Amino acid sequence: MPCTRHRKTSDRTLPYPSSKPKAEKPTTKKPKAKSPPAPTPEQRKIIDALYQSEFVAREGPLSPSALGDLSNDILPIFDAANFPKVKNYRVIEPSVRLASHLLKHPSLRHMFRTILKHGRFIPLKEKDSQKKPLYAYPNNTRKMTDADIQLIDKSFEELADFVTFRSNEDHTPANASTVPLTEKVKPDHRSKTLRGHRSRIEYSRELLKTLTQASKPSARKQDRPLLLAWRFIFAVQLAHEVCHALVCAKDGHKSELDTEPFFPKATTAEVGFTMEETLFGGSPSLLWAEEKPTTAGAVKVYYKRKDESSDLVGISVVWPWPCTSIVRDYQAKDCGLWMRKADMDALVPKDVAWRVPLDELSKFFETEFWAQKNPPTRLGRTVGFAFSCDEKGNRTADEVTKRELRSFAPRGYTVSQHKALVKTKSLRGKSARVV
Repeated sequence: MPCTRHRKTSDRTLPYPSSKPKAEKPTTKKPKAKSPPAPTPEQRKIIDALYQSEFVAREGPLSPSALGDLSNDILPIFDAANFPKVKNYRVIEPSVRLASHLLKHPSLRHMFRTILKHGRFIPLKEKDSQKKPLYAYPNNTRKMTDADIQLIDKSFEELADFVTFRSNEDHTPANASTVPLTEKVKPDHRSKTLRGHRSRIEYSRELLKTLTQASKPSARKQDRPLLLAWRFIFAVQLAHEVCHALVCAKDGHKSELDTEPFFPKATTAEVGFTMEETLFGGSPSLLWAEEKPTTAGAVKVYYKRKDESSDLVGISVVWPWPCTSIVRDYQAKDCGLWMRKADMDALVPKDVAWRVPLDELSKFFETEFWAQKNPPTRLGRTVGFAFSCDEKGNRTADEVTKRELRSFAPRGYTVSQHKALVKTKSLRGKSARVV
């Protein structure tokens, strides 16, 4: 059951490819991968519009308490002992505290109960691309009980014995994965609920290094924008992968689980993205995170404010789910994500990335936010921009026509002069209905 989080797809919008090919020098080295083709004149116009649009506008100032004050209990699965290669656990502590909050959010209880108390899988008529059978979880509409919540809490305590974490130098900061292990769990670690296989969750060594360098002892030297963005992304990665680990711990020993089951009404069989869609209304990510501050085109998307400097490159966004570029990227790399043929055929090769201001992420690190009975975790949609993708999920800037507008944006949005999706004047200052 291979389960891999979204690998960063190639964005051909940064920087401009050269229109004049350089003369090739004779060499015995391995040939480099081919660069994407230069944009057409029409694509250049759209890229120019992107760089001038509201979508890449400067961030607003961060509040003095942007990095938060989380002090909640950490789930046993995230104990320091499970991160043997992390020398300074305090570097990742804000992310594991947030991941603990995310996994305990009330909106996820029905999903976790379905994983833990599902009965028989329902076989589907369709098969996947490798002719393997597909299954679905039965629909459980019963009211959530105290006993159900206790079962979920107990299972997450026991899950600590089924998972280890390891950094991987081959992973980019935007990439994490879960590797199911076929080794049997020790009898004294087994429970009546979890009888499956162990897992190893792998995260980016480069991301750990970035967080370590930015987490200076002196608050004045801390790179707050970078810490806020990547601490949030890392927390989402951890929660995403733990969901895969829970499925593996519960049913990894079953022969029919070569593919993850579909949840009721879900268009994709991928428990991590089901979690993200439930919590955030889509999949959060950093767009263009692989660019470096020294790259010519990256000057357009690195954090720029006179009152606060930062090495953060990229724009915080949320992709409505299912996201065509992510689905195609997964399937081109044979990662663990499945769709029914009808749903796959219905995907449009265009997605809209919705900008998420960094200051909106700061609420997730505030104790007061999590003191609410049901914290509102869905990310708002301020400004959007369209990106089309090829069969492998590689993105390039695109536009939404007025005819397409209702398919990609909530009511009350229009297309700006620079092809961004923005709120109409009558809606500014109000929150738009998320669709």
